[in-house]
Amino acid sequence: MTKSEHTDFVITTDENGIQHAVNEQLQVSVLPDAKARLFHRREIRPFAGGQKRSALVAELDGVRVFIQGSHIVVTKRNLPLFGEKV
Repeated sequence: MTKSEHTDFVITTDENGIQHAVNEQLQVSVLPDAKARLFHRREIRPFAGGQKRSALVAELDGVRVFIQGSHIVVTKRNLPLFGEKV
């Protein structure tokens, strides 16, 4: 089992290739289908005092699910984490 640490989610891959992201309130699982992945997206805004934002992203065949707290967005667009709310 491989593991990636993050402040909100811990991502693991089980023996069947299924990726799981878990925090205190949510579990997201991505099955090992073609072109499927689960990862952290981080952005730093240097002109705003180094403000940081992050999101968990699940992607399947070009469709991305961005998860920030209770805000979930499903899109094919590559959304910036700093910007207007969708």
